[in-house]
Amino acid sequence: MVHRCVILVLVCLTLTSQKLIADYGKNEIGIRIGYFKPKGYEAYFPVQSEATEEYLHYDNAIININYNRKINSGFDVGVDLGFTGVLDNSDHNTILNSFPLGIYAVTKIISLYGLECYGGGGLNFWYMETKKGDTQGLSGYHLRLNLKFQVFRVELDYSTINDFGAEDKDIGGWSIKIGAAFTFSYH
Repeated sequence: MVHRCVILVLVCLTLTSQKLIADYGKNEIGIRIGYFKPKGYEAYFPVQSEATEEYLHYDNAIININYNRKINSGFDVGVDLGFTGVLDNSDHNTILNSFPLGIYAVTKIISLYGLECYGGGGLNFWYMETKKGDTQGLSGYHLRLNLKFQVFRVELDYSTINDFGAEDKDIGGWSIKIGAAFTFSYH
């Protein structure tokens, strides 16, 4: 069901993209969904046996919303907020919720036939809450590669979230997301 909704939204965006490009401005609001493969959730939920391992699902979906500000034709800054978690497949409940917040800067690497490639990085703060009510915040950094074509976005991130080396646990990892962004300007 979710896949059909995403496809419907992307088709609608394609049909309206010419109007959106004509109204192109310096501000962008976007949404992305994708796959997150963390490095260190196991530190919070160590696998006790093979039976436990098959129930805990460490790699999960991630969803982000972001605001992006174009500084000039080749440099953008922005902020994004996301959600991901660890799922217990035995009862389909999330046992760890993670809310990543990040600021970033990206610069245009190449532009070819309407496809733009940006690279950059930024700082992150992850707020985590377990099913038991325990909370923790960790900070870190990420590196990012973005592909932009009209309203469509593809984003590849690698993050290290371990309070800049102060923690042995690192909950960062790889994520790949797809989505759309809408541009606007102030008049």
